[in-house]
Amino acid sequence: MLEKIIVWVGKDWDGFTFRLRPQTREMLSRKFPDAQMLPQISISYDTKSGFEAIHGPIYRHVLELLTGLTYDEIKSIGGGVFVDAVSEQAIYDTRKEPPPNPLLGKEGEFA
Repeated sequence: MLEKIIVWVGKDWDGFTFRLRPQTREMLSRKFPDAQMLPQISISYDTKSGFEAIHGPIYRHVLELLTGLTYDEIKSIGGGVFVDAVSEQAIYDTRKEPPPNPLLGKEGEFA
C-alpha cells in the first residue's frame, strides 16, 4: 500500500507555512533514514505568486525541500497532499497535477 505524504499548510498575515504531519515525518524516517528533512518552510504570498507565474505550482518544490527526497522518490511512495492545518481539507494533491507546461523545459526554463 502506498503511503502519501501529508503536508499541513498554515496561513498568516504574510504568507504560508508548510510542515510535514508528524505521522508522515515518522514514515519517511523509516523509509528514508538518510533524508535531510526540514522542520518547516515559510513562503510569503508575493514570493509564491511570483514563483508560480513563471514556474507553475510551488507544491512539488516544497515537498522536495521538506522531505529531502527527489520528486521521483516522492511519487514512488504515493505523492503528497497539502491540507489546511486547521480544517484538514485538501488544498493540493500532487497525484492530480496538471500536465507539464509544454512551453517550459525540464527545469522550468523556457524550451
